[in-house]
Amino acid sequence: ARGLMALTMDGIAIGNGALELHQSGNNTLAIGITAGQYSKNLWDTVLLGNYAARYATTGVGAVVVGYRGLQHAANVGNNTAIGDSALWHTQGFANVAGGYVVAEGMSKGDSNVVFGRAAMRYRDDGDENVFLGELSGAIIANSLPGQPGANIGIGDAAPSDNIGGAPAGHRNVGVGIKSLGDALGNKNAALGHRSGLSLKGVVKSEQ
Repeated sequence: ARGLMALTMDGIAIGNGALELHQSGNNTLAIGITAGQYSKNLWDTVLLGNYAARYATTGVGAVVVGYRGLQHAANVGNNTAIGDSALWHTQGFANVAGGYVVAEGMSKGDSNVVFGRAAMRYRDDGDENVFLGELSGAIIANSLPGQPGANIGIGDAAPSDNIGGAPAGHRNVGVGIKSLGDALGNKNAALGHRSGLSLKGVVKSEQ
């Protein structure tokens, strides 16, 4: 599927390198430079944007709208990523993310719902969180100079790379700008501007 436009055996590819290595799967649409380039078996997936899900090899039911959304996912895993670099590095499943660089550094985590500019951006993991609002749940402190997260988005990281996200907990709900912005721990809820910004609890594995 190399070139301006190609009809693969099981999908439609528009853009240089889009679905270039695609082998099987049905109902896959990729529009953008190297969108889905390394796909082997994608099903029921829509990729719109340069580098969208570029390194994903398998998966079903993903939607990407935006530059390099889900770029480093190995399995697209029912994720929905809308916005520049949304879920850029995730290896998780069933996440819904919308906004500029939303959950950009999250490498692990399932079933999160995240909307707002840079929400959850510097958080490495977490399951079943809900963050609504600019920088909500973002672990803002990890973006400061000298911190690992300050380098997020630089270079062409592999899925196994540690790009500086912070383990920050599960089953949290933050609604509002910077809500739970630097909070660590599980099962917190905060409503309002900067609510719960600096809560510190114990981050532990949740089953």
